[in-house]
Amino acid sequence: MFETITRLGVTGIAAAAVLALGIAAVPTADAGAGVDFSGKRIRIIVPFNEGGGTDSLTRSLVPFMGKYLPGNPKILVINKPGAGGIVGGNYFESKAKKDRT
Repeated sequence: MFETITRLGVTGIAAAAVLALGIAAVPTADAGAGVDFSGKRIRIIVPFNEGGGTDSLTRSLVPFMGKYLPGNPKILVINKPGAGGIVGGNYFESKAKKDRT
C-alpha cells in the first residue's frame, strides 16, 4: 500500500481527497421534486453523426428516459454534426429553450 501512495504522490492524494469531499457534499434530496414534464417534448441534441457511438447510446436510452421522467414526456433526438461537436454545442446555446426541456 505504501508503494501505491508513493506513486500517487501528494498531488494525487490531494485530488482524491477533494473529489471525495465534493461527492460527500452533494445533497441527497430528490433532485426531481416538483418537476413535471407532462405533455412536453424533450429534445436531446447529439453533436455527432447519426449511427455513431454517441447517437446509438442516446437512442438506446430514450425509451427509459421517457418512461421514468416525471410526466412521461416525448423525447426527440436531434443530430447536429460538425466541427467535432462545436456545431451542436452552438445550436444548443443559441436555439434551445431555457425551460429545461
